[in-house]
Amino acid sequence: MSEHKFVSPSEGCAALVGLAWRDIGRAASMAWFGFGDEVIVTNHRGTRRTVNRFSLHIQCPWRICNSTETLIASNDMDYPARDPQSYWDPSFDLDAFEWDRQGANWFDQQVSVIRPLLSSHHLVTRAAVDQLGSLTLEITPDIRLEAIPTTSFPIENWRLIRHGQEGYHVVVFDNQ
Repeated sequence: MSEHKFVSPSEGCAALVGLAWRDIGRAASMAWFGFGDEVIVTNHRGTRRTVNRFSLHIQCPWRICNSTETLIASNDMDYPARDPQSYWDPSFDLDAFEWDRQGANWFDQQVSVIRPLLSSHHLVTRAAVDQLGSLTLEITPDIRLEAIPTTSFPIENWRLIRHGQEGYHVVVFDNQ
């Protein structure tokens, strides 16, 4: 039987300071972010795969911005990749829009631009978690990732996973 390591959200996120932001993507409407070097893990089915040392999974509203604009955000998944403004065009067929198909939404479009720019120069310089579970990561140069839980009942908002032998999960709910 394996031992579980319990850490607070602040303690878990503090481990990100000094690590590089390396990857971004999504699984359905959950955004994920990879930090740190790559490690090989084996899942519950015995399949080995390469992941970043830390994975941040966010299911609540979030955004990545700099000091002048929002670069990508959770609601980007709700709009078409070609032209997010076409969503309001009367000829837009909302029933035919398959937002969850990889590549179909504005988030996927922005990821295709952002992912190649990620490098060892994008280091986490500060990680803060407030009493309500909001998360802020400051990343060089001039980038901020903000996750803001917005429900009045307990639901998972975000989780930080440290992969490997010394692994742990930090799960943040509203109203804990």
